[in-house]
Amino acid sequence: YLRSDFPAIDSIARARVAEAAELVSVNDRVNKLFDVSVDPEFLTIFNLPFIQGDTKDALGQPRSAVLTVDAARRLFGSENPMGRSILLRNALEVTVAGVIRAIPEPSHMGRSATAALRFDMLTSMDVSDYFEEHARNPKAPKPPENWLAVGVTTYVLLPTNGSITARSLAQQLPDFVERHAPARQLNFAKVDLTLTPVTHLLSLSNAGAFFLGGTGISVSMTLVLLAPSY
Repeated sequence: YLRSDFPAIDSIARARVAEAAELVSVNDRVNKLFDVSVDPEFLTIFNLPFIQGDTKDALGQPRSAVLTVDAARRLFGSENPMGRSILLRNALEVTVAGVIRAIPEPSHMGRSATAALRFDMLTSMDVSDYFEEHARNPKAPKPPENWLAVGVTTYVLLPTNGSITARSLAQQLPDFVERHAPARQLNFAKVDLTLTPVTHLLSLSNAGAFFLGGTGISVSMTLVLLAPSY
């Protein structure tokens, strides 16, 4: 919806954090890794410290993964992990398409227990979709869009030419929600979309504020903003 309504936005990428550390195995090596599924544009928005792999398109193929160097070592030892398969939750094989160094600290993607986007492994978004689909009863109908869920963070990279600014985007978000959120859910709860500069994420997560906005049946979702400040 953001892409269609605001084509001037440079890049948009979702990030979905797994609920818990995932069981990941290679032959007889088994580890628990923190997994975040992301859209391919995530690697365009963030200049991650790649050691191996395509810095922009490593997650462009389905069932692909980027490992931190520590996770690669835990799974493969001294062997080259590129192009190798890893098994997630004893159910789905994905292919290693990249390896990165540890994210420099401080960062909301760092190793802190309070980091909002801590990860050992990034996987393509279809991996998360696979597990979400298989967690449902196969005979049950596909559920409707759920604007009351807050499990996905959306990163937005605004253009430097000012064709759309943080201020102008923020002003249009209430109408955006009215256009696209299901009427039944809007009748049940107040849905707010807010913008948060990416530089604020670490302090917000340390304060316990990120992902916890709103009280009662008010639902507050965040678009993470990468652009000059207001």
